[in-house]
Amino acid sequence: MEEKFNKIDITLVGVGMIWYEDDTFSFERLTDKKIKAVVELVKDGVIYGDLTASELVDVKEERLHWAAAQRYIHDLRYPCKNNEKVINYDFSQAYYASLQYHTLVSTFKLIGKRWRHGMYWTTREFEKYWAFRVGFDFANIQDRADKALASGVRPILALKVE
Repeated sequence: MEEKFNKIDITLVGVGMIWYEDDTFSFERLTDKKIKAVVELVKDGVIYGDLTASELVDVKEERLHWAAAQRYIHDLRYPCKNNEKVINYDFSQAYYASLQYHTLVSTFKLIGKRWRHGMYWTTREFEKYWAFRVGFDFANIQDRADKALASGVRPILALKVE
């Protein structure tokens, strides 16, 4: 039996919207629906949502070295649909999402969750021992750090909209 998906008009989806399990989106908290994620970025036909807001999976705050962070994202068990996957942002995606700091803090407050400040790993490596991080706070810092250091892990749900 083939799964049926709601047709999503990506032009109506914006940063800071609450993404519900039925693939509807709203700037308001609808108490009769479970939260899938909070939309952090909409770019190139893909909706990216922060899974720490999810009521469908328990995502713990993690601070890991780079390789462990990549494994954590890969191993996160989330019931993805055919056109979804759990990812870690690449450097440019993380940077653009971090620019939405004020909007995202407001949405997290609306749903009663704590916004996660700090430096978060991306998938971008720099030479053998370094990788890039992006700061998800008001400063929007980007840097490269030793992969052995502990930094935040930001599991993101990516939905390709056709």
